[in-house]
Amino acid sequence: MTPAPTSPRMTRVLLIAGEASGDLHGAAFVHALSERLPLEGGRLQSVKLAALGMPKPLDMPEVEVILIQGHDPEGPYGAKGVGEIGCIPTAAAVANAFYRFDGRARRRLPLDKPKREQQ
Repeated sequence: MTPAPTSPRMTRVLLIAGEASGDLHGAAFVHALSERLPLEGGRLQSVKLAALGMPKPLDMPEVEVILIQGHDPEGPYGAKGVGEIGCIPTAAAVANAFYRFDGRARRRLPLDKPKREQQ
């Protein structure tokens, strides 16, 4: 995955890149592929993060961040957010990639991962 956030003046490049990649790892992929929220009677069944099915860092894909300087006429001083925007398209993009891989549409989260064919 390659997020490409846009900001008018990037004074803290490492912070922006970290926000963009962390957003994909920490929110978007977890939401699309594995996050479970086991409830019983409207309450969490467990308060442990492991029970939520979150992947470990080594399970995540490589992320390369491309920073683009640009001006947003609607934002204050031409600025706009760079972090949470990656959450919006990622689940749909992963679902589309899975569909192109195996031809099976997925419409519920977390997405069922495609099964590799036996050879």
